[in-house]
Amino acid sequence: MNKGKLVIIVGCMLSGKTTKLISIAQDLIKNGKKVGIFHPAIDTRYKLNAISSHAGGSMESHALSLNTKHIEKGDLQVAIIDEVHFFNENILEAIEGLLNEGVDVYIGALNKDYLAKPFATVEKVLPLVDKKIELKARCSVCQQPAEFSYRTTASKDLFFIGGAESYEPRCGKHYNHV
Repeated sequence: MNKGKLVIIVGCMLSGKTTKLISIAQDLIKNGKKVGIFHPAIDTRYKLNAISSHAGGSMESHALSLNTKHIEKGDLQVAIIDEVHFFNENILEAIEGLLNEGVDVYIGALNKDYLAKPFATVEKVLPLVDKKIELKARCSVCQQPAEFSYRTTASKDLFFIGGAESYEPRCGKHYNHV
């Protein structure tokens, strides 16, 4: 059995990561692939049983515990996991299990937290990646390419779930989080 391939789509808030995952899923399904879509159960911003983009697109998905260590392969040929940065490091075991069973895995994740530091889970998955797709948004101040997620709320929680009401994409010049 051939090992599956792992593709990661990373970028700041509002860079189109989930939109890209939805597009990939739709193309794969159109081409007859058996696709499973998954998201962290804590992400309830738009719909409970769907991945949803800030642009309004969505697809039905299965909510997973943040401690997930295993995803049942069943007849899956492709697994899509959104918001990987929210999961703890157990998700790596689930991803590796799927890859070892020949399942291709596409994951979406923030490139950095609101303090511009990498997420531990994302850092640990990168050595496994066959392909990395980096997306950039437009800076909310100057419209130049943005790679930082600037939090506009007072929360200091590392994991603060929000959208455009809580975050702005910013370029390096306009990101100075102190």
